[in-house]
Amino acid sequence: MFAPSSRSFDIPRILILALLCIVVIELGLILNEQQKAAVDDRLSAAESAKLLEGIAANTATDRPKWEYHIATPNDPLFDQEMDVLGAEGWELVAARRASSAGVMSYEIIFKRPVASSVR
Repeated sequence: MFAPSSRSFDIPRILILALLCIVVIELGLILNEQQKAAVDDRLSAAESAKLLEGIAANTATDRPKWEYHIATPNDPLFDQEMDVLGAEGWELVAARRASSAGVMSYEIIFKRPVASSVR
């Protein structure tokens, strides 16, 4: 009698391995094309430097220059002093409660744009 050879089972396995190899190669080619497209979309070094230079030039001229003022109003005069400083264009930046010789007051830092930097 004829006994089946183990070789008859090798052909389907070889076909499956060949198909898997083809799929892997195709996926590699697709990914390679996507990577090339991504590199093409990036700016060149010269274009990036020129762009950053333009941003830096605009940013430096757009920043206002500030002057600062520190006030220490006593509690009874707090509202009046805040109104006066606000009318003069001062903006409150930071404040803290302080006590000196038993008298409560605030230490307040204000800022406003320097007159020459206001547009």
